[in-house]
This record gives sequence, structure tokens and C-alpha cells, in this order.
Amino acid sequence: MHLLTRRSQRDDGWLETSMTFILNAELDLGAEEKYLFDKYQLHDRVIYNSETFMEHLNAADKHREEAAKDEQDLGTILYESFAALGHNIMGKLSLQLTLQNLLDGAHIETQDLEELLRIEQLIATSVQFVADYLKIAVTFDSREELSEY
Repeated sequence: MHLLTRRSQRDDGWLETSMTFILNAELDLGAEEKYLFDKYQLHDRVIYNSETFMEHLNAADKHREEAAKDEQDLGTILYESFAALGHNIMGKLSLQLTLQNLLDGAHIETQDLEELLRIEQLIATSVQFVADYLKIAVTFDSREELSEY
């Protein structure tokens, strides 16, 4: 298992400096690791949700709750349902990083260096989790272990 990360930056400012920090990360699995990764369905494990993603998710939930209230007229139900759908779509356009994204090669851009460093740390922690998970998962084959303390 290998994790390749590449950091870069660019100045997006016209009149004054406006730095955008870029992180590319890709998880490379060997054939057996890929088999186990698929077997234990680790693809959709979330590494990071951006603040914008979470805001849209919460807003969609509120609109769904409003639509589900008793004694709502059809117009209110339709409005709240479409508002929830809109927030779900906007949320999908926001950053949510999963293990599958790492396998595909993730490209992250932000103007907040602290956020990018946090994401990079979460990626490293998640890759270590996957390595530990797969290492332990293969031991569930009816083998016996004797531990002495």
C-alpha cells in the first residue's frame, strides 16, 4: 500500500496576492489489498466533510423535517421537498472526501492552509486505518493465538 501526495500552490490574485493551496493524493493498493478493500466494502468510508457540505446536509434535513410535519398543505410540502433536493445537490458539489476518492486520486484546492493541513493529516490517519484494518481482517480465519501476560 502506497500513498502518494503532492502539494502545490498558485496565486489567483489579479491585483493582490490570493494563494490557493493544492493537494493531490492517491492511494495505491496491491492486488491482494484491493481484493480485501472491495471485500470489506471500505469505499464509502468518509475521510473529510467540508463545512459547506455539512451546512447543506443540515439544511436539507431541516427542509425534509418541515415537509414531513402534519397538517402541511401540498404547496409547502413541494417547496420543502425541492429545497431539500437543492441542498442535497449543492452538498454533492461541496467537498466530501472518501477512501474511494483516494483510490481514484483526490484533487483538493483551498485558500485555507490550515484546512488543507487538517485534510492531509486525516488522509494519513485514514490510510493507516485501512492498513491496520486489512492486516487484522485477514486474521479472522479460525486461527488461534495464545497471549501470555
